[in-house]
Amino acid sequence: MKSYSIHPVRHSPASCESGAALIAVLSLMLLMAVIVASVVTSSQSTRFAVAASTQMSDSVYYSESAAARGLWLLMNDKAKFTNRIASKKSDTPEVENERFVANGATHRIECDNIAMSLKITDMFSGINIAGFNPAEAMNYMSTALEKDPERRDELEAFKTRLMDYVDQDDHIRPNSMESADYTSLDLTPLPRNSQMEYREEILLIPGCGKFFPPDENGVLSCINIIPPARVRVGTNTRPNLYSAPDRLIKDMCNLEEDELALVKEALDRCREEQLSLEDAFYQQPQLLTRLKAQFSTSETGYFTLTIRPAPDAGIAGRTLVISLKVDSNITSDGLHFIQWQLY
Repeated sequence: MKSYSIHPVRHSPASCESGAALIAVLSLMLLMAVIVASVVTSSQSTRFAVAASTQMSDSVYYSESAAARGLWLLMNDKAKFTNRIASKKSDTPEVENERFVANGATHRIECDNIAMSLKITDMFSGINIAGFNPAEAMNYMSTALEKDPERRDELEAFKTRLMDYVDQDDHIRPNSMESADYTSLDLTPLPRNSQMEYREEILLIPGCGKFFPPDENGVLSCINIIPPARVRVGTNTRPNLYSAPDRLIKDMCNLEEDELALVKEALDRCREEQLSLEDAFYQQPQLLTRLKAQFSTSETGYFTLTIRPAPDAGIAGRTLVISLKVDSNITSDGLHFIQWQLY
């Protein structure tokens, strides 16, 4: 019988060192690959971030340029036409050119081959909450909420808190909010206990969003701007029909949804086809009568211009909203902006 012997395989020190070196090299290569990939990713992210930031900055300049162009076109229109209603049956029926009036129509303005969208509306688009009795301007909502007693009670509670915000006492009553309540919410030194200076202050009062939510631009368009004390602006003006948000039109005229749809359709025709209100509402004259009872259809001389990149502009951008008094020419003291905000 043959016998076999098994001899163990012995690795030399040199072969062990060679294997360890291979593992080290592969690990190093992997680490370098990860570092390179990270650098490339970071570089691309930075490039995209810089491009987006540059584009946003450029859009601000385009918006400002479009605003300046829009102001000139508005002043030119005011100088040429005493009739401030863009209508085919105006006192100048031969005019075929584009009119620039405060009816919310969309205008296209080219700025360095970039298309910008411009809308001109009257600055008085909502209710007035200036003064010591801002809750009075909300009485119309009680009628709109007749069929919803729960929301009507919420409205009355909000009006109480609103009056607490502007009155000069600290008396506690049902649903009130005085200094102790604001302190508990870490909103010291509120309430103001005086007339509001900014319409956005109303957002500090709990419950505001239920009745006065911001529009698509983040603007409280249901409420008029409160001008600075140095700017003398009439405050008893009714909201402008062309400028008022749909929600305000519905509530102030107590419209049903189908009636509101008819109003929106008719106003769109006024803007797009330059029709008079009488022509646009010729099938609903009674509806137009209800609208005119609550809203003004005349320009006040104070305008809001809303500028943003056009849908086909190919750039992302912010929305510029400016409000100011506009005459047919620039007065000796220049232009004074009541609002200038980027959204």
